[in-house]
Amino acid sequence: MKLTAIDKAFGVGESTGQGKSMLIRKTLKIRPMDPEWSLRSRLDQNPMAWMIQVNGFLVDARFLKREIQEEALRQGLIPYIPERPQSLMEDDEDEVE
Repeated sequence: MKLTAIDKAFGVGESTGQGKSMLIRKTLKIRPMDPEWSLRSRLDQNPMAWMIQVNGFLVDARFLKREIQEEALRQGLIPYIPERPQSLMEDDEDEVE
């Protein structure tokens, strides 16, 4: 539903609705793609839930070694340890040979 339709349904002006919307976002500290406000079922598709800083670089934790993922989980930086895609698991097997 568009914000203008919500404003109309509540009988408030557009500028009032925008102001209240901004106040709600600031009060609840909501930012775009915030993992705290993601549905659990969609968390694996939210890239912000997986971005961590390693040695000064921003990286996607889903593609890091298991040991680093475990440490990130222990520190509360990622929501859970993701399953590795089959193609990545096959690449790991190639390295062992």
